[in-house]
Amino acid sequence: MWWGGSARAGEGFTLDRNADGTTFFAWFTHRPPASMAGVDTSQVGTQYWITADARFSGRVLQMDAAYSATGTTFGPGLRFSELSIKRWGSIRFELVSCTEGRFTWDSTGASSAGFGTGSYTVFRYFENEDTARCRQRGVDNADKSWVSGMWWGGAARSGEGFILDRGTDGTTFFAWFTHRPR
Repeated sequence: MWWGGSARAGEGFTLDRNADGTTFFAWFTHRPPASMAGVDTSQVGTQYWITADARFSGRVLQMDAAYSATGTTFGPGLRFSELSIKRWGSIRFELVSCTEGRFTWDSTGASSAGFGTGSYTVFRYFENEDTARCRQRGVDNADKSWVSGMWWGGAARSGEGFILDRGTDGTTFFAWFTHRPR
């Protein structure tokens, strides 16, 4: 994960590099305001992404305090004071193998965003040196530094995925990019 510091709170991007050098880029930002000239209005609105952090316990990353960030627009109308950060719910990520996991969420409480509960299988977006290290040491090895990178639900969950970025102290940042429920 990369970000522009507190001056760009609510924004960031991720880079995930494949072993062959192909690099995936995802930017988490705000849509432009509808009043901007020449803007495709079908792309106007606000951001929606969900973040949390925790430490792995064995194969499980349990995040009981996940937060959403919404409420402002990008461009001349950007107002960080309008950024609304709310408790969203809880998320659980369980490793099945070096390339597969089980993603589960619960956003049903009074302060939730109405995503309800759900789960699906996720897969490592790119296999790289980190994946090879996991295979060499085994998924149950205490060193989980290899988990950093993109994970996604495959073609069935196109347009969705999440990023894990693990710090040296074991704290793992989680960001889920998804679609708002209808």
